Amino acid sequence: MTEKQSGFPAWGWIVAIVAVLGGSAVALIVLGGEDKKSNTTVVELGRDTTIATPSSDNPGTSDSPTTSVGGGSTPVGATGTRDAPVPVGQIADLGGDWRLQVLDVIPDAGEVMAANDEFYDAPPAGTTYMMVKLALGYFGTEDPKIGYEPDLAVLGSANIALDNFCLATVPDEVDFFNYLFSGGVVIGNACFIAPIDQAGTFQLFGKGDFFADEGVYLELGTPASPVQPMSNLAGPQPGAASTAARLAPAAIGVATAVGTDWQVTVTGAARDITSAVLAENQFNSPPPVGFRYVGVDMTISYNGAASASPAQVSISAVGANNLQQDGYCGVVPNEFDLYTDLFAGGSAIGTMCFVVPDDGAAIALFATSDYNSFIWFATN
Repeated sequence: MTEKQSGFPAWGWIVAIVAVLGGSAVALIVLGGEDKKSNTTVVELGRDTTIATPSSDNPGTSDSPTTSVGGGSTPVGATGTRDAPVPVGQIADLGGDWRLQVLDVIPDAGEVMAANDEFYDAPPAGTTYMMVKLALGYFGTEDPKIGYEPDLAVLGSANIALDNFCLATVPDEVDFFNYLFSGGVVIGNACFIAPIDQAGTFQLFGKGDFFADEGVYLELGTPASPVQPMSNLAGPQPGAASTAARLAPAAIGVATAVGTDWQVTVTGAARDITSAVLAENQFNSPPPVGFRYVGVDMTISYNGAASASPAQVSISAVGANNLQQDGYCGVVPNEFDLYTDLFAGGSAIGTMCFVVPDDGAAIALFATSDYNSFIWFATN
């Protein structure tokens, strides 16, 4: 892989980043709701209402064989060689508590990608855009992890890793740069520039530890019938590194240090603000199908010696599926000015908006400022 590749990064130069993020300081703000897909009790929400408290029952199930890991159940993955790769649809064990599953392959996805990109650029002559749908799960206890930690590559008969910097928009692209907590499974598409003369020979290679000597090979092909993705585990998992703090959040109204120079206070319960966001600006887009906009009122205070902006405390969302969610809603009523200059004693006050699933799933928000510790905040 090269540095320009987007879907599967150039892992070598990222190792240093992993070392830094291993001790990241993240403040997480617990929202309410519950997960239909993971068999928790569901609380239906109306618009502009307070989000309910999540249930901690039933950690979720999987149709695949499982074994106990960190108090939950994780799929038992297979191992595959170059000559006998893991078949499409079966779950592979990459090592390091990572699991990988090929769900589908479109050998020539040019038409699909062109339909999603008005500025579509065709692949180089003699190649196609091959789109691979996959599921990547982390089931260990040393959480959170980041999706780019496993070493992944696609190779054909030439035994050269394919370029995955496709010059077109990839629909439902998998995001390897988000956090996964124990039991999280990220699903999406990755694109590769595939030489036509190697068609039918491609395999996916992966290993959970970049420094491991050996890895696992997976078959790339179109399944005869739709593949059921591996199941996530719902909510904080027993024995996971983040669980104790995640289950003991600071209460609403309590100012809590996040790093050395910052304090965060949640000042109001989390609420659905989808209709308010859409009414705020004519250029705001509705949330993706199956999602909603959720607002959290909070105060971020600065206590450092010089000036700084609240943007140093970045905040994202985590659901009961243990995946980090996207966080851009457009123009938001009473929105935080994250780029104002604060001096010692100054505070930024406003509403932060997050894009969260509309299925009643439990949601948490997390922020990082000094890469040192995790802090949790209740919002109801």
